[in-house]
Amino acid sequence: GGIPELFEHNHSALLYPNQGMAGLLNAIQLVMQDADLREKLAENAYLHASQNLTTTASVKAIEAIYETELENKTVVPMPMAQCMKPISRWLSIN
Repeated sequence: GGIPELFEHNHSALLYPNQGMAGLLNAIQLVMQDADLREKLAENAYLHASQNLTTTASVKAIEAIYETELENKTVVPMPMAQCMKPISRWLSIN
């Protein structure tokens, strides 16, 4: 379990295969038996979250995506009727 893109195994989390309960049970047993590991994981997870999982960090990541797309200037052609669907739905509701 866990998200490898978000956490680092044995640094800020214990990642395990998402195939049944065995991996989860092994991870739980490991942190229950190893106080140093427990403390290290908790501290590193807190540091990672407080530095990378903030509103500011999320906004910067989204801005970077938009800036990249704007630099590519990729325009996907769309028929006018397709563009007007949200407006026509809104008008029919209001």
